[in-house]
Amino acid sequence: MKYVNANKMLPAELLRSIQEYTQGSYLYIPVREGHKKRWGTRTESKHLLRKRNESIISAYRSGASVKELALQYHLTEPFIRFLQSMETVEVDQKVTHGDKLPWCGGIEVIHTPGHMPGHLSLYLAGTKTLITGDAVVIEDGKLAIANPQYTLDLDAAIGSLHRLLDYDFEQIVCYHGGLFSGNGREALHELIQAYKKR
Repeated sequence: MKYVNANKMLPAELLRSIQEYTQGSYLYIPVREGHKKRWGTRTESKHLLRKRNESIISAYRSGASVKELALQYHLTEPFIRFLQSMETVEVDQKVTHGDKLPWCGGIEVIHTPGHMPGHLSLYLAGTKTLITGDAVVIEDGKLAIANPQYTLDLDAAIGSLHRLLDYDFEQIVCYHGGLFSGNGREALHELIQAYKKR
């Protein structure tokens, strides 16, 4: 997904109507029901990653060392070890942005692309908790975008930060860093501002 300037896409009258609700922000417009595509169907990314991982596992089983594979594929040794231990599972429930799950007092699925196209975060309304996955990480006690140099779409990642601010949260849990100890809303605003200055 790519963010596009609305001036270039929408008729002027429609744009003025939208500006009555929001201005200067990212706006996610979901795909109509029945028109959604699964991650990886518009590009070869999913297929290429699967083939790469299969090649790594096959090479390892044929005697290649973890160190050799890490160097060959430009990956870390822990990641290679992770791949060799991975087992596939069948997906029994697919989710998309806005879906509500019945566990933990209610969980809302939030589409937060950027790091990866299909990245999801979760909002637990009962505890006012955002679980950001890799959309946001904690580095040196501050919120950050996970490995911005490897983020597939930095504009989308910043748009995802805006989307997280739409939720009434009191705490943020990141995959990398755990529970953020500070004012999460303020920290997200600061992170967005830091990227606006770049």
